Amino acid sequence: SLPDDSFALVNIDDRNGRVMLQNCQARHYTFSVKGIADFRCRIIEQDFEGMGLKIQGEEVWTRFIGDFNASNLLAVYAVSELLGTAKKEILTILSDLHPVSGRLEIVKSQGGISGIVDYAHTPDALLNVIGTINKITKGDFQLITVVGAGGDRDKTKRPKMAAISAEGSTKIILTSDN
Repeated sequence: SLPDDSFALVNIDDRNGRVMLQNCQARHYTFSVKGIADFRCRIIEQDFEGMGLKIQGEEVWTRFIGDFNASNLLAVYAVSELLGTAKKEILTILSDLHPVSGRLEIVKSQGGISGIVDYAHTPDALLNVIGTINKITKGDFQLITVVGAGGDRDKTKRPKMAAISAEGSTKIILTSDN
């Protein structure tokens, strides 16, 4: 129901991205971290401190990690540019953003052990977190995953999350508490 003087921006890395544009009267724009789109981004490098991105040919360092965060930051960039904000201002703001506590939050001990806190509560979110950690560490470290699923809500996702944890981790700890 967007009017023709507005714009619609969709992630074409999502298989439903183009479907969302069907019958849409607004100007169509796409973004992607995987392929060709109006707005593109690729990860140049990443570690647990952040990642370097190349967005629309410009490099920027962010405090975020993971492919899903690269996609989210690209969406912010695209909307900001479509609304008329200067590219340099957008990139400066992106580099100043801080991740939300509890979302791939790194906690380091004095003994050199790193813990990563993420409140992933769906199988897909957990898969993204474990995948990001393994991509950064390149399997050189032991990954111990603690998964909690308290309460009586959505018990069907627990076995899926356990399987994802077992597949991508060195060890897992499953708990009925959060």
